[in-house]
Amino acid sequence: MFLYGGALGPCPNNAELCGGPKGGQGTLTCVNDCSAQGHCVSGKCACNVGMTGSDCSQPVCWTDLMCKAGQACAWSGECVQRST
Repeated sequence: MFLYGGALGPCPNNAELCGGPKGGQGTLTCVNDCSAQGHCVSGKCACNVGMTGSDCSQPVCWTDLMCKAGQACAWSGECVQRST
């Protein structure tokens, strides 16, 4: 089982994760190969717990203190630019 879209779900088939029968790249790829922080499922990253973003490169935030200067923690758990 793994976390996909905020819920636990069944593991995808090996071809989606690992490519064709000889281990080559699959037909659907993900941005930055999910930054080694998740799995590519049907062309979208399913991030590991604690990571978020289209390429799983951003840690989930719980408070504005976890974000860079000028950013705020959104309800989605992503750091976003503060509106002025």
